Amino acid sequence: MAKITTPDKQSGHTHSAQEYNAFKAAINEIYDGFDPDGKVLLTKLPDLFFAGLKGSGTEADPFVLNGSGGQASAEEYLKSLPGFQAGIEKILYGGGLAGFSWGPIPSGTLEKLGNTLLTLGTASVNSIPLSWTGITDAQFYFVQRSENEFFNNAVMVYNGSLLSFSESDLIANTTYYYRVRAMASGFAPGNWSSGSKTTLLTGDITPPAPTSGVVNDNTNTFDWTNSAGYQSIGNYEYTIDGGNTYSPATAKPVLIGNLNKAIGQVGVRIKAEAGRTVSATLFNNTAFSKTLDTPSAPVNPVTDNTADLFNWTYSPGFSIPSNYEITLNAGTSWSTVAEKPYYVGNVAKAIGEIGVRVKAVPGINNNSATLYNSAPFTVALAATIPVTTWREAAALTINGNSLISIAGDNDNYAWASSSVRLQAGGSGFVMFDLAAPNAQTSNGIFLGLSVGASRESNASMSFRIQGIDNNRIIGGKNGQYPISPSLPISTQSKARMRADGINIYSEYSTDAGTSWTILNTGVQPASDLYVKVYTDTPGQHLVNVVQSGLTVE
Repeated sequence: MAKITTPDKQSGHTHSAQEYNAFKAAINEIYDGFDPDGKVLLTKLPDLFFAGLKGSGTEADPFVLNGSGGQASAEEYLKSLPGFQAGIEKILYGGGLAGFSWGPIPSGTLEKLGNTLLTLGTASVNSIPLSWTGITDAQFYFVQRSENEFFNNAVMVYNGSLLSFSESDLIANTTYYYRVRAMASGFAPGNWSSGSKTTLLTGDITPPAPTSGVVNDNTNTFDWTNSAGYQSIGNYEYTIDGGNTYSPATAKPVLIGNLNKAIGQVGVRIKAEAGRTVSATLFNNTAFSKTLDTPSAPVNPVTDNTADLFNWTYSPGFSIPSNYEITLNAGTSWSTVAEKPYYVGNVAKAIGEIGVRVKAVPGINNNSATLYNSAPFTVALAATIPVTTWREAAALTINGNSLISIAGDNDNYAWASSSVRLQAGGSGFVMFDLAAPNAQTSNGIFLGLSVGASRESNASMSFRIQGIDNNRIIGGKNGQYPISPSLPISTQSKARMRADGINIYSEYSTDAGTSWTILNTGVQPASDLYVKVYTDTPGQHLVNVVQSGLTVE
């Protein structure tokens, strides 16, 4: 590009000297605004202003955006926009209806969107409907109208995500030119698709469409702003099937009902009457979701602790077991019921641990409230056999399966060895009640499982449970002697030694054997173990000694 250097034009030509000189000055001013490489000089660019922005942009005085909601730093605002990732370079895209968001830096030329196809519908005297095809990745569609095919005086008439638009308030018997293209952040726009249509000279008018649709999913209603000049509800009709059928609107907002309706299924328009056609339809841009029914909870919980069954009365409308789900852990997990009553098993379950409810079915109903057991389930004790046969008993009074020490023998001990034994690798237990007060002593009375049938080997390889201070027990094994808390003197208080073929456990219970607390654990010896008793103190009791799973010789 070069400046005009010829002399000023003189009068006597087609243009006056004044006109020519003005042309020259204007062109040369444009030239002065460019670098030699064709770029616009920064000094020639217009000033750039930010509304509501304060600060100098330094670290000490950062930019601050001011708005109706207060203020935030420009950095905070930009970081809050969608797509921001710390440490990753991106470009800020958007504006308009799409808003701003961060996107990837394009590599070379931006990928171009596809080309939409414009269709112009049947015109009336004052309206032309438009529609166009959807394009993959498009975020919005930009529609312009012009009075000529060159679009040099085009105005924007629509900018949004829908695929149709109807322009009203046009002039009769006038040709209008339209064009549309797809747009999206991070993409080059698609090509324009254009067309023209002439409004009718005479005929029915097309009223403007209602605007500002409002979906209220809580009340199942659809509202709108009336079109200018059409305030009466009698002017409107609505659809809930995407425009296939319409019904007269009798109230505003219209009640849709408890239904699932996708975007574009519910709409309202001005209905046709003498002298006018229907308006374009204002459709919902937010979906309606159906509120599912919540069934009544089952009632009448029945705890059958003998048969280990849980039962209930069906909820109305839900009369087969598979309609229900059950929890055995107070709602932590659920499983579908296969049979009713439900077999719980020989387990201990407190009140409120077992519950049943109508299960949820997607799109049909929610789950009901839960009916919990109002009585506990307890563990049925294994069948037991009284331990009544003893050999080598000394200084003990034996009454059936209860014993009391009366005095020590020559080494000051009362001894007894039973003919009951736990076979090597076997399982079972020996148990007694803490149901009688023992004489106060630090040693108490010992009951153990030990190798060898004679009483003298009592202490070897044994678990021992010791009564002390009348109501505590000690589990002893390999130098370890953990002590239980104080236990009630009652038949509800029990102590036992239990073997499972791998380990032997010293345990106590305060609920008659429904649940147990382990005091100590040791490896079960690979040999037979005999039930033994000994004490060095008179007045020590072992009440109701029983066994399960052991062998009587």
